[in-house]
Amino acid sequence: MCSAPDAVGVAARLTGALREEGLRIGTDRSQAFATGAALCGDLYWAGRLALLSHPEDIPVYDRVFRAVLTESPLPLPEEPGAPEGDPGDGDSEPPEAEHAEGELAEASRVEILRRVAFAELTIEDVAELARAVGAVRRRPPMQLTRRRRSARRGGIDLRRTIRETHRFGGDVVLPRFAAPSVRAQPVTFVLDVSGSMRTTTRALLLACAAFVRADRVHEAFTFGTRLTRVGPLLRGPLLEDALDRACEAVEDREGGTRIGESIEALLARHGKSRVVRGAIVVIYSDGLETGDPALLRQQMERLHRLAKRVVWLNPLSASPSYQPLARGMHAALPFVDRFASGHNIASFEAVVGATLDGVLA
Repeated sequence: MCSAPDAVGVAARLTGALREEGLRIGTDRSQAFATGAALCGDLYWAGRLALLSHPEDIPVYDRVFRAVLTESPLPLPEEPGAPEGDPGDGDSEPPEAEHAEGELAEASRVEILRRVAFAELTIEDVAELARAVGAVRRRPPMQLTRRRRSARRGGIDLRRTIRETHRFGGDVVLPRFAAPSVRAQPVTFVLDVSGSMRTTTRALLLACAAFVRADRVHEAFTFGTRLTRVGPLLRGPLLEDALDRACEAVEDREGGTRIGESIEALLARHGKSRVVRGAIVVIYSDGLETGDPALLRQQMERLHRLAKRVVWLNPLSASPSYQPLARGMHAALPFVDRFASGHNIASFEAVVGATLDGVLA
């Protein structure tokens, strides 16, 4: 039986050696490995499950693991990862290890798909991502409001303090305090499903579903030649079924792109509600407007005045040679607070998350 300090020391050397080989290992992963090593269990599987993110890193890990254990006071196993004292075949793995390896491979597969461009995801890829996203419940971002609530500490609530003083005949009482109240920060997604974006519709709906399903204050719309509200459809109990219903509801897919008219419809129906007023509005479109650019410019100016922040995600901007020369994109850009690509789920969530952090900071 090895001592915990020896195991922890080997874990630290193994983590450092893997980082020198180019593996990106965060502090949380190294701490998880050190905790497992302190219990003096199977170091091979503890490190493999805690430190690796991709299956292609396994050969590097096996090589570094054997090199580190050769220099350590711990016994080197006959086969890396082979269970000690296994009465069966030396190449067999315990059921727990096979299950853990399967979970790691599945997690790595999902992480890879999150970085694949929307236009390149197949229906099967989206279904696999939907199963992972459906299990996630995001905590909706919060924003401070002008309303104040009673609190045990904070700023002095002068009005309540004076009222309490009158109740006691003018005698001075302990001051009353108030603190700002908070509420969910609304985010509204407006997604282009026209002909030029036809291959991304289902993946786009999946990308914003995790946000929309977090709180009913968030909304989602699609547009091609007209505006369609799909937010309520994405809140179904099963995400894959919700995506099916949302795609069926979008009747103007693969048609023209009338961005100006669609934003005008959004403002006419929801311009006075939290769907637009004070919300973060995320528009996903390549900006290939087939309508009147002057109308788009006018409506974007109105939207910019009403919304808290306007974000425009254009998948074409992921190319280093991209320039916003399309007439629709050129008309809209002066009224956009943030312009980015958001061409896959990882970048989509990163841009939206960073925008929320910037607004709420």
